[in-house]
Amino acid sequence: MLSSSPWTCRRSRGQSTPIAAASARRAFIKSRDLDEHSGEFRAAYQAYQLEATYLTLTSNVVAATVQGASLRGQIAATEEIVKIESASRDILRKQFQLGQVAGLDVAAVEAALAQAQATLPPLLKQLAVHAIC
Repeated sequence: MLSSSPWTCRRSRGQSTPIAAASARRAFIKSRDLDEHSGEFRAAYQAYQLEATYLTLTSNVVAATVQGASLRGQIAATEEIVKIESASRDILRKQFQLGQVAGLDVAAVEAALAQAQATLPPLLKQLAVHAIC
């Protein structure tokens, strides 16, 4: 005997099982409820996407600000080191001219000065690239 109910599941001999019918009915009701609430789910999903985008944007702005401040700090420190090394070199040159220090001492300070000066252009370039972004 065939049943006309959409909730009736049949055994292999044509007999329906109440458990299978109930399970099919629950699945239909769940899918109908999802369809009814899909607009709400979609709106909530879009709200979470918007919030995630906002959080990503704000964290990127904070990271860029911190990186820019760090670069400016490194540049200021390097410029101060160059200034100190230049003054030290000038003093040692005068002492060398007076015969108070060896030429190796002057050469060592000049090498340190050159090294400090060499680190400045890459920092300035990074800051310029950072300012463009």
